[in-house]
Amino acid sequence: MMDGHLRIIRPANLMITASALGLSYVLAGAEKSFIRFGLSSLSVLLLVAGFYIINDLSDRKIDRVSHPSRPLPAGDIGRAEARRLSVLLFLGAAMLGALSGAAPFFALLVWAATLTFYERGLKQTGLPANVLVSLTISSVLLFGAWLGGDWKMGIPPAIFAFLLHFGRELVKDMADMDGDRKGGRKTYPMEAGIEGARTLTAAILTAVILFSPIPFFLDLFNMIYLILILVLVDLVLVVGLVFYLGNPDRLNLARMSRLLKGEMWIGMAAMLLGRN
Repeated sequence: MMDGHLRIIRPANLMITASALGLSYVLAGAEKSFIRFGLSSLSVLLLVAGFYIINDLSDRKIDRVSHPSRPLPAGDIGRAEARRLSVLLFLGAAMLGALSGAAPFFALLVWAATLTFYERGLKQTGLPANVLVSLTISSVLLFGAWLGGDWKMGIPPAIFAFLLHFGRELVKDMADMDGDRKGGRKTYPMEAGIEGARTLTAAILTAVILFSPIPFFLDLFNMIYLILILVLVDLVLVVGLVFYLGNPDRLNLARMSRLLKGEMWIGMAAMLLGRN
């Protein structure tokens, strides 16, 4: 079993963030300093890892019901240890951010302030919280493209990431309704009901399907991108919408969440392999 200190920083999610930074850096031409890119990216990863711990600390009551195998409810790491680890990660992020330059350090401060705002209150607002998290995640792609020399090349993957992550946030909230209710957290599915949340999620994921070919027709990506997107993203999303979201019990919602995480990887691979 993976050590609790490692599991609590969610290495799989950090790998997606690192890949998103690398993808947008390459799409932008990778014309700027690789050392600056490396330092800036590592500072972002340390910051995100620290906030994963803060999130688990604040959600520990909810996780006892919804995610009992996570490190804190499972007892694989204590609360004091988790706090110390988060402090070390934040210090590391600040040091590397400062070494990266004024602009990357400022971006780091903005993300830190945004995530703190989310944890300290916005998390309880339902849909606005989902939007803010999705915007924060997608902005990483703009940052990576800026580090590469052309922030505009980060716009298509950022839109794709925003929509896909927004949909996944709602799917997770639907799956976690019992735990959220016991933990006193308000989410959109609790406000709109499972049918309302399912309808909005379907609309968002349909927007992913409609948006995904547009970069090809704008001549940003080639035929490889279009084929991979149509077959491995759009078609798979349709299947997920019909078979998983069409019957939104907890097991199917968990499957849909994993499918959407996989689609993030496939979408990035399509953009990397199909870039012009």
